[in-house]
Amino acid sequence: MGLAVDLGTANITGRLVDLATGRVVGDGTVPNPQSRFGQDVISRLRWALSSAESARRLREAAAAGINELAGELTARAGSRPGRVVSLTVVGNTAMHHLLAGLDVSRLAVAPHVPATTEPLDLAAADLGLVAAPGAQVHLVPCIAGFVGGDHAAVLLATGLAAYPGVAMAVDIGTNTEVTLTRRGNITCCSCASGPAFEGGGIARGMRAGHGAVERVRLEEGELRYEVIGGGEPLGFCGSAVVDLVACLREAGSVDRSGRMLAGWPHVVETGSGLEVRVGGVPFTQQDLRRLQLAKAAVRAGIGALLEETGTRAEEVERVYVAGSFGAAVDPASAVAVGLFPDIPLDRFVTVGNAAVAGACLCLVSRAERERASAVARSAAYLELASLPGYHDLFLSHLRLERG
Repeated sequence: MGLAVDLGTANITGRLVDLATGRVVGDGTVPNPQSRFGQDVISRLRWALSSAESARRLREAAAAGINELAGELTARAGSRPGRVVSLTVVGNTAMHHLLAGLDVSRLAVAPHVPATTEPLDLAAADLGLVAAPGAQVHLVPCIAGFVGGDHAAVLLATGLAAYPGVAMAVDIGTNTEVTLTRRGNITCCSCASGPAFEGGGIARGMRAGHGAVERVRLEEGELRYEVIGGGEPLGFCGSAVVDLVACLREAGSVDRSGRMLAGWPHVVETGSGLEVRVGGVPFTQQDLRRLQLAKAAVRAGIGALLEETGTRAEEVERVYVAGSFGAAVDPASAVAVGLFPDIPLDRFVTVGNAAVAGACLCLVSRAERERASAVARSAAYLELASLPGYHDLFLSHLRLERG
């Protein structure tokens, strides 16, 4: 048995693979136990630097999460973790370093330099992972301080690195990675998009699960919605928030600056301000502002890549949208609010968790591991904060409009 793992900041996702056949025999997700030490990577890096004991606890928490996942997946397959002989782990650079026990002192502060960008092969036992005796763990190399092995795995799984024309990959999460390939030249950047696309920071936001509104549409002037699992809605997941804002713009209930308009359809006044209700679940002006900040961060990153590579948006032939949010978001809504460039919708391809798919490729093939390492070495990293005019670009993309 082999285990491919995407060690995410919030969640750990994995696939159990029969190495004899290459067949996936189970998949699942567990929360990352590191979350109790901080919700974002910078908080965890600072915690790790506070003492050797803190760094050890973070490493043990990551290992505990992987062990929990391995236990669940092997049990479902009628096996046990002790039969796992090989693991491949991908993750953002912070998760990668914390699991491997690497020095994070330079990663935690600008310009956020990784301790290594080389692939690592370590003994599972040395990482505290429960597996077969002698089991090895392959850590896919990171690209830069905020572009990790998880994104290298996305580029591998989508085939973007070998794409002959102009294409883009957008892996949306708390930290969003964007890569543009232009005739063999790969350039990537990292956008601090925050948790809004995963329901975080939204008053009634939640992850995509039972009771979450996942779709909103405007029909004959009325807001219609779909709830995961049916029943009464409990909150909004990220895809519904983008849909809702697109609907409100279409109805004229929100202007392009993001201001809800009193007296317009769907907007109600409460003691605490204006809000919109979907199935009784409120979406506030403050929620809308948080969505604007998140979408501006991503769109500004895309815009910066296009500008720095001399690429016009209409030249982009494919946009691979990855991540759990990427699998759910409606490209039409994303284009309508200005999250993605205004290009034909048939150019958008949703690829789900391409990071764990890439990890699977590396699990079963040494050649794929070498390709992932080559991708990580060849990708040029664009530091957005150092670009002249980036702040103005970000501000311009706060507007809720196509473009």
